[in-house]
Amino acid sequence: IINIVVHKGNVQKIVGQLFYTILANINKNVLLADLPNYYNSLEAGGNLLLSGFFETDVNEILNKTEVLGLALIDKVVNEQWTMLYFIKKIK
Repeated sequence: IINIVVHKGNVQKIVGQLFYTILANINKNVLLADLPNYYNSLEAGGNLLLSGFFETDVNEILNKTEVLGLALIDKVVNEQWTMLYFIKKIK
């Protein structure tokens, strides 16, 4: 059985909870500010998908995700819009 919970709103909706997959689709500045909360809300080995930003923003996002301990799995670009797929490293 798969339990899927959808929260629409800001990152405060997920703080203090654990999820196996988080999808965040918003601009680069909000994503960067909220990355620590996404990380803390992910189970070890969990999936984080970030979208809603331009390809030119990728390096800035990768710098912060690497420091947190997120491993980049895939990158998809469509007309300069970008989606990055990460897994939370198991320590």
